[in-house]
Amino acid sequence: MICANRRAPPRRGRPRDPAIDARILTSALRLFGRTGWSDFSIEKAAKSADVSKVTLYLRWRDKTALLIDALRFAYPPWVVDEARDAAENLAIVVEVMIHEFTDETGWAVHRALRDPGLPPELRDCCRKIVADRLDVLDRLIDANSGPAHRIDPQLIRKCLIGAAMGEAGDVLLTGRFPSPEEARAFARETVQLILAGSRA
Repeated sequence: MICANRRAPPRRGRPRDPAIDARILTSALRLFGRTGWSDFSIEKAAKSADVSKVTLYLRWRDKTALLIDALRFAYPPWVVDEARDAAENLAIVVEVMIHEFTDETGWAVHRALRDPGLPPELRDCCRKIVADRLDVLDRLIDANSGPAHRIDPQLIRKCLIGAAMGEAGDVLLTGRFPSPEEARAFARETVQLILAGSRA
Protein backbone atom coordinates (compact mmCIF):
# COMPACT_ATOMS: atom_id res chain seq x y z
CA MET A 1 0.00 0.00 0.00
CA ILE A 2 1.50 3.27 -1.03
CA CYS A 3 0.15 6.76 -1.17
CA ALA A 4 0.42 8.14 -4.69
CA ASN A 5 2.76 11.06 -5.15
CA ARG A 6 1.14 14.45 -4.89
CA ARG A 7 1.21 15.95 -8.36
CA ALA A 8 -0.63 18.96 -9.63
CA PRO A 9 -3.04 18.06 -12.44
CA PRO A 10 -1.76 18.66 -15.99
CA ARG A 11 -2.92 21.78 -17.79
CA ARG A 12 -3.12 22.86 -21.43
CA GLY A 13 -0.78 25.52 -22.80
CA ARG A 14 2.81 26.11 -21.92
CA PRO A 15 4.29 23.90 -19.21
CA ARG A 16 3.64 25.05 -15.66
CA ASP A 17 6.05 25.01 -12.77
CA PRO A 18 4.95 22.06 -10.58
CA ALA A 19 6.40 23.73 -7.50
CA ILE A 20 4.22 26.81 -8.02
CA ASP A 21 1.15 24.66 -8.67
CA ALA A 22 1.82 22.64 -5.51
CA ARG A 23 2.27 25.84 -3.48
CA ILE A 24 -1.00 27.28 -4.82
CA LEU A 25 -2.97 24.08 -4.14
CA THR A 26 -1.60 23.62 -0.62
CA SER A 27 -2.07 27.29 0.22
CA ALA A 28 -5.63 27.28 -1.14
CA LEU A 29 -6.57 24.30 1.00
CA ARG A 30 -5.01 25.85 4.10
CA LEU A 31 -6.90 29.07 3.42
CA PHE A 32 -10.17 27.20 2.92
CA GLY A 33 -9.61 25.44 6.24
CA ARG A 34 -9.48 28.83 7.97
CA THR A 35 -12.18 30.70 6.05
CA GLY A 36 -14.74 28.17 4.88
CA TRP A 37 -16.49 28.34 1.52
CA SER A 38 -18.25 31.68 1.83
CA ASP A 39 -15.08 33.65 2.62
CA PHE A 40 -12.82 31.76 0.22
CA SER A 41 -12.02 33.50 -3.09
CA ILE A 42 -9.57 33.34 -5.98
CA GLU A 43 -8.25 36.74 -4.90
CA LYS A 44 -7.54 35.56 -1.35
CA ALA A 45 -6.07 32.29 -2.63
CA ALA A 46 -3.70 34.21 -4.93
CA LYS A 47 -2.60 36.47 -2.08
CA SER A 48 -2.12 33.52 0.24
CA ALA A 49 0.09 31.74 -2.33
CA ASP A 50 1.93 34.97 -3.18
CA VAL A 51 0.99 34.84 -6.88
CA SER A 52 -1.11 37.06 -9.09
CA LYS A 53 -4.83 36.56 -9.56
CA VAL A 54 -4.15 36.09 -13.29
CA THR A 55 -1.85 33.15 -12.47
CA LEU A 56 -4.76 31.38 -10.80
CA TYR A 57 -7.29 32.21 -13.51
CA LEU A 58 -4.90 30.84 -16.14
CA ARG A 59 -5.05 27.52 -14.29
CA TRP A 60 -8.56 27.36 -12.80
CA ARG A 61 -11.85 28.78 -14.05
CA ASP A 62 -13.21 29.44 -10.53
CA LYS A 63 -12.76 28.69 -6.85
CA THR A 64 -14.68 25.40 -7.09
CA ALA A 65 -12.27 24.02 -9.71
CA LEU A 66 -9.30 25.27 -7.66
CA LEU A 67 -10.50 23.55 -4.47
CA ILE A 68 -11.36 20.30 -6.27
CA ASP A 69 -7.80 20.12 -7.63
CA ALA A 70 -6.43 21.12 -4.21
CA LEU A 71 -8.33 18.29 -2.52
CA ARG A 72 -7.20 15.76 -5.12
CA PHE A 73 -3.63 16.96 -4.69
CA ALA A 74 -3.75 16.73 -0.89
CA TYR A 75 -5.58 13.36 -0.89
CA PRO A 76 -4.10 11.23 -3.69
CA PRO A 77 -5.64 7.75 -4.09
CA TRP A 78 -4.36 4.98 -1.86
CA VAL A 79 -2.82 2.24 -3.96
CA VAL A 80 -2.45 -1.26 -2.52
CA ASP A 81 0.64 -3.29 -3.36
CA GLU A 82 -0.87 -6.75 -3.78
CA ALA A 83 2.58 -8.36 -3.43
CA ARG A 84 2.68 -7.31 0.24
CA ASP A 85 1.15 -9.19 3.12
CA ALA A 86 -2.41 -8.00 3.88
CA ALA A 87 -1.52 -7.10 7.50
CA GLU A 88 1.47 -5.08 6.27
CA ASN A 89 -0.76 -3.20 3.83
CA LEU A 90 -3.18 -2.49 6.66
CA ALA A 91 -0.34 -1.12 8.80
CA ILE A 92 0.75 1.14 5.93
CA VAL A 93 -2.81 2.46 5.68
CA VAL A 94 -2.76 3.34 9.39
CA GLU A 95 0.60 5.07 8.89
CA VAL A 96 -0.78 7.07 5.94
CA MET A 97 -3.88 8.03 7.96
CA ILE A 98 -1.67 9.37 10.75
CA HIS A 99 0.24 11.44 8.21
CA GLU A 100 -2.96 12.78 6.66
CA PHE A 101 -4.46 13.67 10.05
CA THR A 102 -1.31 15.57 11.08
CA ASP A 103 -0.67 17.28 7.73
CA GLU A 104 -1.40 21.01 7.53
CA THR A 105 -4.30 20.27 5.18
CA GLY A 106 -5.30 17.09 7.01
CA TRP A 107 -8.82 18.06 8.02
CA ALA A 108 -9.81 19.80 4.78
CA VAL A 109 -12.25 17.09 3.67
CA HIS A 110 -13.93 17.07 7.07
CA ARG A 111 -14.12 20.88 7.05
CA ALA A 112 -15.57 20.87 3.55
CA LEU A 113 -18.25 18.27 4.28
CA ARG A 114 -19.44 20.30 7.29
CA ASP A 115 -19.68 23.53 5.28
CA PRO A 116 -23.38 24.19 4.48
CA GLY A 117 -22.62 26.44 1.50
CA LEU A 118 -20.38 23.97 -0.32
CA PRO A 119 -21.32 23.49 -4.00
CA PRO A 120 -22.55 19.97 -4.92
CA GLU A 121 -19.58 19.35 -7.24
CA LEU A 122 -17.13 20.01 -4.42
CA ARG A 123 -19.18 18.01 -1.91
CA ASP A 124 -19.22 15.05 -4.33
CA CYS A 125 -15.43 15.28 -4.68
CA CYS A 126 -15.03 15.10 -0.88
CA ARG A 127 -17.44 12.20 -0.56
CA LYS A 128 -15.56 10.28 -3.25
CA ILE A 129 -12.23 10.82 -1.48
CA VAL A 130 -13.71 9.47 1.77
CA ALA A 131 -15.55 6.58 0.06
CA ASP A 132 -12.42 5.49 -1.83
CA ARG A 133 -10.37 5.47 1.38
CA LEU A 134 -12.99 3.50 3.30
CA ASP A 135 -13.22 1.03 0.41
CA VAL A 136 -9.46 0.38 0.55
CA LEU A 137 -9.59 0.05 4.34
CA ASP A 138 -12.57 -2.32 4.24
CA ARG A 139 -10.95 -4.50 1.55
CA LEU A 140 -7.79 -4.81 3.62
CA ILE A 141 -9.76 -5.65 6.75
CA ASP A 142 -11.64 -8.33 4.78
CA ALA A 143 -8.31 -9.70 3.49
CA ASN A 144 -7.12 -10.00 7.10
CA SER A 145 -10.41 -11.49 8.29
CA GLY A 146 -11.76 -14.94 8.07
CA PRO A 147 -13.90 -17.36 10.00
CA ALA A 148 -11.55 -16.97 12.98
CA HIS A 149 -12.53 -13.31 13.39
CA ARG A 150 -15.23 -12.82 15.98
CA ILE A 151 -15.45 -9.02 15.81
CA ASP A 152 -17.51 -7.06 13.30
CA PRO A 153 -15.21 -5.68 10.55
CA GLN A 154 -16.82 -2.25 11.04
CA LEU A 155 -15.59 -2.25 14.64
CA ILE A 156 -12.09 -3.17 13.43
CA ARG A 157 -12.28 -0.25 10.98
CA LYS A 158 -13.35 2.15 13.76
CA CYS A 159 -10.54 0.93 16.03
CA LEU A 160 -7.92 1.47 13.31
CA ILE A 161 -9.23 4.94 12.44
CA GLY A 162 -9.47 5.80 16.14
CA ALA A 163 -5.89 4.66 16.76
CA ALA A 164 -4.64 6.79 13.84
CA MET A 165 -6.60 9.80 15.13
CA GLY A 166 -5.30 9.22 18.65
CA GLU A 167 -1.69 9.17 17.46
CA ALA A 168 -2.32 12.30 15.37
CA GLY A 169 -3.91 13.99 18.39
CA ASP A 170 -0.87 13.16 20.49
CA VAL A 171 1.37 14.71 17.82
CA LEU A 172 -0.74 17.86 17.73
CA LEU A 173 -0.84 18.19 21.53
CA THR A 174 2.81 17.49 22.21
CA GLY A 175 4.22 19.07 19.06
CA ARG A 176 6.52 16.08 18.67
CA PHE A 177 6.33 14.39 15.30
CA PRO A 178 7.43 10.75 15.34
CA SER A 179 10.19 9.65 12.99
CA PRO A 180 9.10 7.54 9.99
CA GLU A 181 10.40 4.46 11.83
CA GLU A 182 8.39 5.29 14.97
CA ALA A 183 5.22 5.91 12.94
CA ARG A 184 5.72 2.63 11.10
CA ALA A 185 6.28 0.72 14.35
CA PHE A 186 3.17 2.28 15.93
CA ALA A 187 1.06 1.35 12.89
CA ARG A 188 2.32 -2.25 12.82
CA GLU A 189 1.84 -2.79 16.56
CA THR A 190 -1.65 -1.26 16.40
CA VAL A 191 -2.70 -3.55 13.56
CA GLN A 192 -1.24 -6.60 15.34
CA LEU A 193 -3.02 -5.70 18.56
CA ILE A 194 -6.40 -5.08 16.93
CA LEU A 195 -6.23 -8.17 14.69
CA ALA A 196 -5.12 -10.34 17.64
CA GLY A 197 -8.00 -8.98 19.72
CA SER A 198 -10.44 -9.71 16.92
CA ARG A 199 -9.36 -13.36 16.87
CA ALA A 200 -9.50 -13.83 20.65
